[in-house]
Amino acid sequence: MERAFNKWCVAVLVLSASSVAFSAPSTLTQMVSDGSETITLQMTLESVRGSYFEVLAQNSSGNYDIHTPAEVRTYIGTVDEYPGAIAAGLLKSDGNLWARVYFDRGYTWYTLGSSVVGGSGGDTPIFVMPTLSTVTPGHAGTDTYLFDLGIDCDWRFYSGVGNSNVATCLEQVEFSTVQLKAIYLRDALIIPALGRVIIRASQAHCPYDGTSGTAILGLVQAEWNNNHHVIRDLVACVTPAIGGGVAWGGQQVGTAWGYTVNGINTWDGSFDGVMRHEIGHNWDVDDYHADSPEYGTINCGNGYGRFSGPEVETIFNTRDARMSVLDNQGTYSTVPVPPYAALDSHDCYNREDYTFAPLYNDFDANGETISLHSFDPVSKFGGSITLSAGTGPDGLDELIYSPPQTASGIDHFYYTIIDSAGSTATGVFLARLPDLEPFELYVANSDFEAGGWASEYGTSPSGWVSDPPLSGDRRGNYGESLDGIEGIVAALQDAGGNYYQQSLLYAGKGPIDAGSSGRFDITFDYGYRRDATTNGDIKLRVGLWNKTTSTELAGYDLVIGDPGVGANSLSRTTVNLSYDNTGLNGDELALRFTHTGDGSRSWSATALIDNVDIVMPGSPQWLVDPVKESNGIVNQAYWSTVSNDAVDPEKDSLTFIKVSGPSWLTIASNGALSGTPDASDVGLNVWTVEVTDGTNPPVSATLKITVDYEVFLANKGFEYNTWDSNYGTSPQGWLSDPPLSGNRAGNYGETIIGLPGTVAALQDAGANYYQQALTNSSQGNLDAGTSSKYAVTFDYGYRRDVTTNGDIVLRVALWDTTASTELAGSDLIIIDPGPGANFLSRATVNLSYDNTGLEGHGLAVRFTYADKGYRGWSATALLNNVTVGIPDFTPPEAPTGLLTVTSGGTVSLDWNDSNADGVAAFNIYRSELQDGLFAKIAAAPVSYYEDSGLIEGKTYFYYVTALDKSYNESAESNKAYASLRTPGDLDGDGRVDFADLSLFAGNWLATDCWYCDGADLDSNGRVDFDDLTILAENWLSE
Repeated sequence: MERAFNKWCVAVLVLSASSVAFSAPSTLTQMVSDGSETITLQMTLESVRGSYFEVLAQNSSGNYDIHTPAEVRTYIGTVDEYPGAIAAGLLKSDGNLWARVYFDRGYTWYTLGSSVVGGSGGDTPIFVMPTLSTVTPGHAGTDTYLFDLGIDCDWRFYSGVGNSNVATCLEQVEFSTVQLKAIYLRDALIIPALGRVIIRASQAHCPYDGTSGTAILGLVQAEWNNNHHVIRDLVACVTPAIGGGVAWGGQQVGTAWGYTVNGINTWDGSFDGVMRHEIGHNWDVDDYHADSPEYGTINCGNGYGRFSGPEVETIFNTRDARMSVLDNQGTYSTVPVPPYAALDSHDCYNREDYTFAPLYNDFDANGETISLHSFDPVSKFGGSITLSAGTGPDGLDELIYSPPQTASGIDHFYYTIIDSAGSTATGVFLARLPDLEPFELYVANSDFEAGGWASEYGTSPSGWVSDPPLSGDRRGNYGESLDGIEGIVAALQDAGGNYYQQSLLYAGKGPIDAGSSGRFDITFDYGYRRDATTNGDIKLRVGLWNKTTSTELAGYDLVIGDPGVGANSLSRTTVNLSYDNTGLNGDELALRFTHTGDGSRSWSATALIDNVDIVMPGSPQWLVDPVKESNGIVNQAYWSTVSNDAVDPEKDSLTFIKVSGPSWLTIASNGALSGTPDASDVGLNVWTVEVTDGTNPPVSATLKITVDYEVFLANKGFEYNTWDSNYGTSPQGWLSDPPLSGNRAGNYGETIIGLPGTVAALQDAGANYYQQALTNSSQGNLDAGTSSKYAVTFDYGYRRDVTTNGDIVLRVALWDTTASTELAGSDLIIIDPGPGANFLSRATVNLSYDNTGLEGHGLAVRFTYADKGYRGWSATALLNNVTVGIPDFTPPEAPTGLLTVTSGGTVSLDWNDSNADGVAAFNIYRSELQDGLFAKIAAAPVSYYEDSGLIEGKTYFYYVTALDKSYNESAESNKAYASLRTPGDLDGDGRVDFADLSLFAGNWLATDCWYCDGADLDSNGRVDFDDLTILAENWLSE
């Protein structure tokens, strides 16, 4: 062993002597390879040092020595092969370029010299609709703004990653800051400039030493607010003593709260990945901002090297609010930066075409002209996208999205923009599509209204094949408006083999072909055209047709008796057809209407067809599973129903049954839910329920109801005082603006036929609203700073016993009455049902906001409109029975005692469950890097998990978290690792040799470590002779 150590010492001397001084060039070209792919980085020298840049090293007396930094060695650049990429890096003292390459949409390479040494953001995005606004048109502008950034490197960073060397620490600081600059410049037109950089080179005087985790944040704030009176807008502390990071949220740029604490990647010492996220909080960007619409963007999981549209819009809002402390740099021009393609989205609840100009809210940091380069012609779910050139605002190109009629969920497509320098960016458009009925097949143009066939001979109705179409002598099929029948009906003449036919494309359970089912029910209106000559009974053939083999699978003759000449009318019927569907998978299935007569009677024997529906009969089915009903409130009577959550294809009466779950809820046979939860029921409650039609086996589903703590509301049912009969008054406990005036333009209360008691009517007649201050709850007094989450549950409807006037967009919001601003809000679309009987539905809207610094601000719930407000009483929302709850958002305690045991390619994880009261499950996270990005790999119901299928020769790192029944997630457990390498093979090259000994020596006698670069071979938290013995036993082993 003595000889081995001598060789190691010689190697260290040789490496030390190889360092030579060099000058950083103004530009450089770097080739980088990953497997078979090689890319070319074109880098330009780009300083991150600002006007107030200085480096202070804290010495043993607690004072600061001024450190003279080396020349600027940070770069930003482009990638020849990828015009949508941007690169940033630092030329290390050994001459290697240490860089990150951010490809379009945020996929990232970590590079060193010519090699790729890591990466992130390669997973496929899962899109959701944003809950906050994306970038608004024109908001970006073309000017870039600078903020001054202070950095504070604690002693643990200096003595660890920094190798007790100030220059090494500064190299890490500048590398991480140039990464921040590249992303924030491209996405948000803001750049950091380093001001004061402090290196805590004295453990005795480091104000943070001995403190770990989030508690460091307050110490950093106090240290800089009290002792560092220098110009800076934000300060970032760097330390290995925190897992992840922490920051003050809100618009904190240039305030006394503009601080973050940032953990590190110990495999390379950088902290850019954490800092870009934590500083996002200082710019008012929340965790999982706007519900993470573009998946793992910087503050929404931090896997991708880019911000989402709502994140950028929030940064712009903070920029605007804090403009006085920022420095306008004009338009950036040093490096050609790719443009930013902002998120676009639309709620296609009516499945209508949507036209938008994708470039309208896109922008370019260089101020270059941008244009539409390309777009997907077909969306994820099969919608079509077409170009409308030059028809948008300011002559911009528009795209027309035609949603698919046979899909539900979040659809999306991509488009690409290009600036005048040739740089590109890819944007995404999201569309929310409504749910489909589970048994109903999609019938295009089921009412035969679409197409010009009613007036043009020789055409067919849209969606249908009509053979033969109407010819000049009126022999064939045609559409016609007939007296006494609404709209256009399809006329089917007995004129020789003619028919209407449509392929069946979709049911709620998936694509339909002839093998999908053996039974279908066809419902339609039919009649005999009797305002012309009639000619005997008609036998209308309703059939299912195999288009692949051109054969009928099943059919039925509907006899339509000759009624003689008179007024036309239609009747409705259902035809049940069944056949043996064995072996018919893949065969194309169609519905066909034809005649079984001799085809010689022409228009004197004409059947009329309209309003065709098709279903696949069978057992009842839940529309969604799990079923989520409106929230309940502690100690308040609960009511709702699941009767609207299940359907039966034959329209049979349904019976509902509670199988298991908390005892406080009763489920009646008609689906009515009732009961009163108590404090022990706070959080998510889960039941198993069943529905049956009395014939088929029952079908089960999961029912979920969240119970919240009570917020006390006055007059929640709007019953008290005489406001429903006196103009100009407001309901007791509520502020109503404007109250009802003599011309009925405002809010009023009214007793409406079919609805119990008094309901609140909210007219779309201006910026009117109902509002009530929230001051007290079962948890004590309330203000805007008390909680960050609330659930608003209420009955709503559309007043339909008067004229209606289009869909209503009801805005449900939490309002800061002190600042007169909305804290959080959500739009509820109330579909115009047309005149008819009034009814109410019940909904829960969950609202959350950053409540930092809002103590003492008044808080209110507000109902208003999200549109312009000009339609008066013809568009009136109805409100009743409002409750507000505070959800349980206290996380459980973090699990402890995580241990791993390795066997072959499987790692067994075990941890303590002694603190598991109220814990519903555990999340397991894994990484292949000690301080890399950990990804959730599983959820376990108990405190044990086996991770299998792992690769020999690798090391895996783990932690677990606990989840309660409200899905609150605890902090991380202790981290543990499992090595599938030969003990002592620290660098993972398959051999225990001098390279491993070098890593081992670098951690010699380290204590209180859980990994120590793998040198803690016996996992006892220290590197000592026991570990050296293990390494020696495997010396030169492979």
